[in-house]
Amino acid sequence: MQIFETYQATLEGMGWSLADIVQVRVFAVANPDGTLDFAGFNTGYRRFFGSDINPMKPVRSFVQVAALVREGWLVEVEIRAARMPQ
Repeated sequence: MQIFETYQATLEGMGWSLADIVQVRVFAVANPDGTLDFAGFNTGYRRFFGSDINPMKPVRSFVQVAALVREGWLVEVEIRAARMPQ
């Protein structure tokens, strides 16, 4: 949730919005038992995409990785936002 709240604030500060996001890539570390909490991620994701605040649903990928750059991180999210030229 915090990741998407930060992206939302950053985009809005530049005059953009969550609706301008066209791609989301998620890299996630599994729990010690080897499972990923994809359902939990999806619950948070749906608050920002395909929702009342933003009906857009960007293309996305969700990939399990062994570790992330920062120790203790469980998820890293990369976005791509774009607009048509006016």
